[in-house]
Amino acid sequence: MTDLIKNNNHHALSAAFETPRMAEILESASARLGRQTKYTTKTSFAPSSFYSYGNGVCPRYWFYAFHGEVFEMENTARQRANMDSGTAAGERIAGLYEEAGILIDAEYDLHHDDPPIHGYIDLIVDWQGEEMIGEVKTTKAESWNIRQSQMKPPGYQLIQLLIYMHVMKKDKGFFVIENKNTHELLVIPVKMNEKNRELTERVLDWMRMVKANSDTHKLPKRPFTRRSPQCKSCPVQKACWDGFNGKNDDLYPGIVELPPLEVPK
Repeated sequence: MTDLIKNNNHHALSAAFETPRMAEILESASARLGRQTKYTTKTSFAPSSFYSYGNGVCPRYWFYAFHGEVFEMENTARQRANMDSGTAAGERIAGLYEEAGILIDAEYDLHHDDPPIHGYIDLIVDWQGEEMIGEVKTTKAESWNIRQSQMKPPGYQLIQLLIYMHVMKKDKGFFVIENKNTHELLVIPVKMNEKNRELTERVLDWMRMVKANSDTHKLPKRPFTRRSPQCKSCPVQKACWDGFNGKNDDLYPGIVELPPLEVPK
């Protein structure tokens, strides 16, 4: 059984229809449409990459990314479909804001030099005479209900929006969160108050530290174990752990200790 297509292959009609063959073809197509394994050199941080359990919080990952390495991409067909669904929702909701007459720009291409940052802002809108930054997110009903009751996003999403607000010099922003089950929308306002400003500056300082260290060509020590979720999802895991056969048998242990980025819950 494939990752993307689910069928009861023992059903007579399914067997006659050759559903396993269709599933195989679609699975292969999804793999070709996904991000391909290739040598990649990054020149900037992506604010959308700072998941608590993702490789974006690891300083050693960014060292390899800035110096260039083979990125081995292993997104499953369902993961790719989920990302495509989120992209489509963003475009659809941007169209809604445009129809409402308050959309200034969508998928705004953002660049920043210090620290180097590149990202795409989902929405820039004119709300009651003030320009604001908006981010579109989608989530399943259970998580959507939690967002609604708490009126707060996950920490990694908050960091993304705050960085965009900082670069664009905006004190107000918001999230539009779509319930995947019902397509209801939840709007969560965000203000650049003292607490959020301190969080933003801490993240920016971490990025500056990581980039400055990368520029000195000093490989950081691994802050995680090979079995940690940050490593399991990392596209440069193979290069990072190459030559490691135990604590006393490690060809590339690193020479400087840098902390991973701490992301609020």
